[in-house]
Amino acid sequence: MGSLSWVRVSVVVIVLVAAGLAVQAFRQTVSHHPTAALSSVFTAFGNWKTAGDIPLDDGVRESLHLDDYLFRRFSNGRTTVELYIGYYHSVAKVGAAHDPLVCFPGQGWVLRNKQAVARTMRNPHGDMTLKYTTMLAERDDEQDLLLYWFQAGRRMAANTFMQKVYAAQSRFTGQGEANAFVRISIPLRGLSVAEGKEVLSRFVADFYPVFLSFAVQSSGGAER
Repeated sequence: MGSLSWVRVSVVVIVLVAAGLAVQAFRQTVSHHPTAALSSVFTAFGNWKTAGDIPLDDGVRESLHLDDYLFRRFSNGRTTVELYIGYYHSVAKVGAAHDPLVCFPGQGWVLRNKQAVARTMRNPHGDMTLKYTTMLAERDDEQDLLLYWFQAGRRMAANTFMQKVYAAQSRFTGQGEANAFVRISIPLRGLSVAEGKEVLSRFVADFYPVFLSFAVQSSGGAER
């Protein structure tokens, strides 16, 4: 009887392990759904239109391990902002993006007034909470206002730690592995910090719903 029970337990264990491996293999298979290139998707939204691409050095692209990226200026006819998206198809690349706290000082910028922001905006699919970080970058007589976040599947994170948490949740629930780093900046030429923040806030409100739809499609799911 004991021998028979051991056989049954062994069979159950084998079946469970096989099922787990099958589920994991299925998730890995469906986690990446190729979509159009970023450069062809983000050309215009709201009142913003493309105002020219910004070259990215080959060495920088390699060091960031990018699967896709966009570095482009957008203008609403009055103000121009710069948008950078570093996009990754695998959760293994979470953390590959360079946090501005690391890369900007290395380029001679002094960073000030870092602030984590969480605000709610209305969307046809329901209210959504935007989570991002803003800060001021200064170098010689230049001043740039930065707004950035880390995307994991359908969720924004203001820092890399929460991005890793959200990315693990997204993979575990079968919602895909796509992740990204997004930075929007504006030179403060003739603008106050408050005016710059208002411009970036309006840009994010127009841009993020479009970006979220792209992220959802890239993850192979439906917006929730």
